[in-house]
Amino acid sequence: MISTPGTDPPRSVAVLGTGLMGTSIALAATRAQIAVTGWDADPAVASVASGMGALEPADDLAAAVAGADLIVVCTPLATVADVVAAALDAAPDAVVTDVGSVKEAVLRDVAARRPGALARYVPGHPMGGGERTGPERASASVVDAIVWVLAPGPRSAPESVGLVEAFVSAVGARPVLLDPERHDRLVAFVSHLPQVASTSLMGLAATEEAGEPGIDGPVLVGEGCELDGGARLDGPLVIGDGAAVAAGAFVKHSILLPGAQVPAGAIVAGAIYGRAGALA
Repeated sequence: MISTPGTDPPRSVAVLGTGLMGTSIALAATRAQIAVTGWDADPAVASVASGMGALEPADDLAAAVAGADLIVVCTPLATVADVVAAALDAAPDAVVTDVGSVKEAVLRDVAARRPGALARYVPGHPMGGGERTGPERASASVVDAIVWVLAPGPRSAPESVGLVEAFVSAVGARPVLLDPERHDRLVAFVSHLPQVASTSLMGLAATEEAGEPGIDGPVLVGEGCELDGGARLDGPLVIGDGAAVAAGAFVKHSILLPGAQVPAGAIVAGAIYGRAGALA
């Protein structure tokens, strides 16, 4: 994870996805006197961002990225790999980064689709945001002084990493380099796990109050526990080190932490993967 020190910030940036985070980044870039174009799958959302002075709207993705030095993908996590691949194709000279909260799986997906373009892709994750979504609530202050993780893959070029670092610094955030796997592991504990734990407590309280036995909601599965083949859990579920899920189990909305083992015969829907895997 070596970058090129002393790199100048990009002169032009394209923001793809103009919700809360995308518009906030665009506002911060505009404040730093960086030219910003933007596109959103919903033209009405892009229009709101444009009306706030955040960016110059484009009719489509290709028009948005034309001439951009850097492309920042701010779409929902499920679409990030698709949009990154499209951006790499549409702008063969631009560097592409994203703001998704999971890095290893997205990097693996992009690598499978565009192996020849990975030098220009630098996965990222600004550790900021808000409880509510939408460009109406965006502000340049959302990125002020936040930690913005850059998680380059083994084939990310140093000059690409340096450009994204320079941009992050220019908009007022603090770039921090992390390995993608380590990022996901830390975020699972720091961000996702507390949310699941609090939801679990509420689920437990609701179950106790209703006097209904059994586990219908959130669960934390730790070392020594095993979910058998008939288990059906509707999460959120945290599967920790030493836990095992048997073939035939159905698990929904889960976070798989380091050491968790899930065989190919199990169905794990909506999973957020921590370290290595877990899917056999």
